[in-house]
Amino acid sequence: MKRITILAMVLVLCLAALGIGYAKWTDEITIKGTVDTGTVDLVVDNYSGTWVYKDLTTHGMVVSPEPIVDPNLRYVAGAWGQAGAADDEVEMKWDNIFPTCMPFTADVVFHYIGTIPGKDASVDLQLDPGSEWILDPTMATVVVEAKVVNSQDPERIGDIVDEDYELYNCDYVELVVSITLAQRPETQDLTASGTCVITIEQFAECPE
Repeated sequence: MKRITILAMVLVLCLAALGIGYAKWTDEITIKGTVDTGTVDLVVDNYSGTWVYKDLTTHGMVVSPEPIVDPNLRYVAGAWGQAGAADDEVEMKWDNIFPTCMPFTADVVFHYIGTIPGKDASVDLQLDPGSEWILDPTMATVVVEAKVVNSQDPERIGDIVDEDYELYNCDYVELVVSITLAQRPETQDLTASGTCVITIEQFAECPE
């Protein structure tokens, strides 16, 4: 019995000297991941407007959706949209407008490039002091309308965009602001200005 014990101890010592040991089996899986968040984003794509000229030959009125350079035409009045001082800022201008049978319209086209559908489009108009007359229906008629002018879904073209409408990536929306002055002497030599903020939100969110 002693010989067996001594032999076992000798074998263990020999294995230790050789650097051989006993180890458990193992395995592992490595998982890598990335997180990308979505976007809600409107960018300005294009502008247009209304330019009114007097024809010096016929003395008639010429209306154009873009400026005209012609020695026989004299610029009288206009309305147009243009880039503002900062990103995501648009300036709309109504210059020297007067009462006619047609509205002076300024347009801007927005491109929705957000990856998350957007909805609840809202327009917040803040007039500067002394500009309140522009919203008096006896002085002027102001019409603001937004509609889809291009989309990956052709059936949506022409849809009116409001708080219940959803926008999807690659939708193009035209915002049209028209002003028609009333045929009244009080509408002469007036000025109105203000800021209009257009907001759109993600289509779904957690309840408050």
